Amino acid sequence: MNNNTLLDLEIPETDEFDNKDSVDTLHEIPTINFCYLLQVDGDPEFRLTANSARKDGATAEFTAAGWVYLSKEDADKVAKRWSNGKRKIQVVRWIDLTLDKLWYGSKDESKIAKKQISLELSEHLNNKKKQDIELECYISGLHWSWLYKDSLPEDMSEKDKKTHAHYKPLWEKTIENQEKITLKQSDISMEEEDVKNTNKNGFIIEPGKIHDAVNAAEKLLKHSSIGVYQRSNTLVRLIEAKHSPKKKIIDDEKGNRILSNNGLIRSPESLTIEEIDLYFLLEILTKICIWKKYDARSNDYKIIDCPEKIAKHLLSRKQWENIPVLRGIIQSPTIRKDGSILQKPGYDETSGLYFQSSTKFPKILEKPSKEDALSSLTILKEILKGFPFSDEIYGKGKNFSVALSAILTALIRKSISSAPLHGFSAPKMGSGKSLLADVVSLISTGSRNCVVPPEKNEAEEKKRLMALLMEGDSIACYDNIVEPFSSAALCCALTQPYYKDRILGKTGSATAPTDITFLATGNNLRFAGDLSTRALLCVIDANEERPEERSFDINLYEHIPKNRGEIVVAALTVLKAYIHAGKPKQKIKTYGRFEEWSDLVRSAIIWVGCADPCESRKEIENDDPERVKIGNLFVSWHTIFGDYSQKVKDVIKKAEIESKEGNEDLLDALLEMAPDNKGGVNPRSLGKQLAKHNKRIECGYQLEKMAKIQHAETWRIKKI
Repeated sequence: MNNNTLLDLEIPETDEFDNKDSVDTLHEIPTINFCYLLQVDGDPEFRLTANSARKDGATAEFTAAGWVYLSKEDADKVAKRWSNGKRKIQVVRWIDLTLDKLWYGSKDESKIAKKQISLELSEHLNNKKKQDIELECYISGLHWSWLYKDSLPEDMSEKDKKTHAHYKPLWEKTIENQEKITLKQSDISMEEEDVKNTNKNGFIIEPGKIHDAVNAAEKLLKHSSIGVYQRSNTLVRLIEAKHSPKKKIIDDEKGNRILSNNGLIRSPESLTIEEIDLYFLLEILTKICIWKKYDARSNDYKIIDCPEKIAKHLLSRKQWENIPVLRGIIQSPTIRKDGSILQKPGYDETSGLYFQSSTKFPKILEKPSKEDALSSLTILKEILKGFPFSDEIYGKGKNFSVALSAILTALIRKSISSAPLHGFSAPKMGSGKSLLADVVSLISTGSRNCVVPPEKNEAEEKKRLMALLMEGDSIACYDNIVEPFSSAALCCALTQPYYKDRILGKTGSATAPTDITFLATGNNLRFAGDLSTRALLCVIDANEERPEERSFDINLYEHIPKNRGEIVVAALTVLKAYIHAGKPKQKIKTYGRFEEWSDLVRSAIIWVGCADPCESRKEIENDDPERVKIGNLFVSWHTIFGDYSQKVKDVIKKAEIESKEGNEDLLDALLEMAPDNKGGVNPRSLGKQLAKHNKRIECGYQLEKMAKIQHAETWRIKKI
């Protein structure tokens, strides 16, 4: 490590604390490779100063509370000098890129101490750099005192002016760094004092100072081990589905699962985000702090429960300066927006994600090659080889690519702004489409899908979707869809980074991030309307009368959990290798609204030699009943009228005449587009439909609104 560079030491959070809170409890802090520490045992109040060390001939670098930072030789000298029967000086080396147990105190005090030690190291190196700059300036022929001056004399030589111009910005940079360090140190001092005073002495409720009480409550939550976060203007916590207060246990062919009050079906171990209500907040505030209030009868302060008004005021803030923002939950490592790897469990300040998993994941390569990516692809192919994709060559067709895309997308969905829906279809039940959807979830989350039953009522669908987004699920699967699938609310969630709507069972609205991987399954699954432009489709076909009787070589529900660490790392290696290669541009068309997904997931799949998953969009569009209906109207209309404009009533009349003569194509198209309750065509409804699709192009024809004739609108369909 270069001692002339300012040390910006990252302080990792750790939950590996001892149960005791005594000052001699040791905790973990990050390590460096250029200094030694003297730890004072048996006397926590003892402070070995730098001056004391110098008396023994040591050159002490600087002092932090309870520690002196020395060279190895000097550390041995001081340790021998000060060690006696009452106290023992222990020399501990900081080893580069490792963690040694070096600090003491309670959990909160240890965290503060870690921050303090980092800042003192930074301050020391910054001061040393400042001194080195002044020395270099002096050696160059210009006295260092000129660095403290902003103006120079006119008679100063050009050489001295150039020297000043070179060293002055470097010197000022150290001043700016010192100001930042000082500011952070003052923040730590205030934080340390607040935590110690509040935890040990309790908080005294005083009239007219409710703002102080609420501020104290917020800081207490920040330092508590409860795990409180803010999300969508609410305070939240993480909870397993089986512990949710609003649950019902169901037992089906997929085992025990949890049915929530909003109709969503989850695995019991699924982690969800639960809003903290008033009563739970009162409970935890009373638990983590001693609240006191003056009692006139006893002329003393008495201990009370946390006052309800403090919890109410805290909840009403909607934004909290000291509470970390929770963007979502992940159950596997992921790749951040900047391409870095998130593999450390717990809350990640950079991304706002909380990573929790019982699976042990191998270390992900920082700079994998394309050969590494191809080797990893083989592992993923092994997982999917039992599914009868309807492509001719296994691993090369679009259906395999869609399945692979779903796996990769689910692992990095929190790091991209939008992603298409992945659908799994089969001509007959029992072919394995639900299993394939579960494979995506088992790899990404370690549990089965959160299942969303189809909902025809759009208003209810919006409320349920909002609840799903608020609870932070990573994957949601619309299961066993029968009719052509369409949803205006889902269309918004697929393309927009945030979704706003009413919360189920409550008044008012909320805003939640939409970074969920959406899946859908169904027999001969079809997408209708706008959703058809936001979906990919994987088709599997066993070509058997009883596909449910087929057997797989491996039981994926057992194999994936056992080998999940290797599988996840393999999937992320494919993406990381593509990023490390510079994300070479692929010869593909833009996929509007999903550019980030296309530039990473889609391009990486093509880069390793697989088909473009977007090839499945052609099949989706051809099966879209909305497109088919409009295309039939355009073709039959143009066949009769050519490029000439017509009134709506004239079109209906001509269609009826043509029908009597045996040409029923136009009348059938009009009846499908705008039927009335008498078996005919509704002119008003047809006019609205034409206005809705004005300028639309289908099957090589375009609808255009033309000039009015006798106050009636006219329309034409032209060939393009």
